[in-house]
Amino acid sequence: MSASRRSRVGARAEVRFEEQLAAFEAGIVSFVRSFGLLEPGQTPCGQPLHVSQAHALREIAARPGIMQNELAREIGLARATVSELVGQLVERGWITRTPAEGDRRVRCLDLTVPGARVAADIADARRELLAGMLGDVDRTERAALIAALDRLASSARNHAAVRSEGLAR
Repeated sequence: MSASRRSRVGARAEVRFEEQLAAFEAGIVSFVRSFGLLEPGQTPCGQPLHVSQAHALREIAARPGIMQNELAREIGLARATVSELVGQLVERGWITRTPAEGDRRVRCLDLTVPGARVAADIADARRELLAGMLGDVDRTERAALIAALDRLASSARNHAAVRSEGLAR
């Protein structure tokens, strides 16, 4: 292949990538908006609390006694943000925050009875919403969609780690 032809092929590939990038960005923005992630006081499944609170309750329900710093790492928020979030959940009576045995500086988190009810209601609403969305996808495309979501989440985690390292410097 001549140098001129390689240059044209490379230019087309670059244009194609830019077009794909624009379509990818538009798709992400459309999903975030359509899914309801911009609603400050409501989850996408219609529950009356912030998305970060719903995610915290989900993790605490799945891992009773989770340490506050582990929760921060798991939901991808800064420790100071999670400290404020945990304070809000304690104030609402949905979780307890107790010192860990052996290290009183570390806080362990557990759901209260009302918090367990709220977490269960959110889980039910989430399952209903996601079942409806997955039901809209052709059965033959579901595995590919799930694989693509896993890949996208992995890429997002990798880029979040890079951003965090940059901020820590």
